[in-house]
Amino acid sequence: MASTCTAKAIRGYFLDGVLPPNGIVCDTIERLFPEKSAPVEAKAWLNPEASVSEADTHLAEVVRDLGMAMEPFVGLHKKPKSLL
Repeated sequence: MASTCTAKAIRGYFLDGVLPPNGIVCDTIERLFPEKSAPVEAKAWLNPEASVSEADTHLAEVVRDLGMAMEPFVGLHKKPKSLL
């Protein structure tokens, strides 16, 4: 689930050396279960209640694409299927 708040906090830390505010809690801007027929572009999967700028929409798309690219590698630390 994409969160521009989280992406900005990570970017601020790694690029500018700035820590996010203590106790910050970031919400996601995606729908948990978007419609199956929804197009792939960000506008379809963004939460309609979220007011998101074009720059944040682009950032959310990048975060989402990164997550999708990492998906095959996530969970490799889990038990092999042969042990389940």
